[in-house]
Amino acid sequence: MRAPPRALREAERWLLRQIALPDGRRARAAPRIEGDRRLSADARLSIYASMYRARLGSTLREDFPRCLAILGERRFDALAGSYFSAHPSRHPSLRHAGDRFAPFLARRPEGRRAPWLVEIARLERAIVNAFDAPDAAPVTREALARIPASRWAGLRFALQPALSRLRFAHRLDEILPALDRGRAPEGAPRRERCELWVFRRGFTVRWLRPLPPEARALAAVARGEPFGRICERYGDAAPAAAALAGWVDEELLVERPVRARGARARPGL
Repeated sequence: MRAPPRALREAERWLLRQIALPDGRRARAAPRIEGDRRLSADARLSIYASMYRARLGSTLREDFPRCLAILGERRFDALAGSYFSAHPSRHPSLRHAGDRFAPFLARRPEGRRAPWLVEIARLERAIVNAFDAPDAAPVTREALARIPASRWAGLRFALQPALSRLRFAHRLDEILPALDRGRAPEGAPRRERCELWVFRRGFTVRWLRPLPPEARALAAVARGEPFGRICERYGDAAPAAAALAGWVDEELLVERPVRARGARARPGL
């Protein structure tokens, strides 16, 4: 297939730039676009621009449904318009449209009045990232059962690439059940430190709040500490084994370590 003429490519780039700009900053569409008796050139361009903004707005609604439930449709849509005016979409994929929403919200009156709302936005962004994270084969109980007892103390595990361990200043877990059902919470969450895990089990993204011993143990796993050291942190092998079984059931552990660019993979199962 022959490449399109240079003039056509330039016209396409111009049209894309104009569609993405706010109304007051777009150039006049004529003479690049022809009008007729029904619609002027500017009106034709505005149709595409309106469709573009509507698609971005619906994407933000899909990515931040809990913020939408808290703010309500009118306030959220107004916030979304301000967000895209300040941070126009720069990537062909809509997945990146809300990358900067949480920092943007932190600078807005809504976020300054309710810092926990910014934390909800951070959590929702982590949920999007977890859904799109690379796949990795989870460790199974059957695989663990085949490992000789003599090897257990030195075992090192790898965490699934979708897992995020997030720390917040508010007890978001108190309001998330209502938000997960699309309902606004009755009040603000308590101001108290809270760690939440966001991860993917199959095609479902989940969150949970671990108790401090489990959170410390999983941090040790992330550092590559062997299972024997994790048992020492618990003070007993029994609770460490119970935690390990829970991680396996939730598919938090994967068969092979995920190798970061320029990093050396740690030995796993």
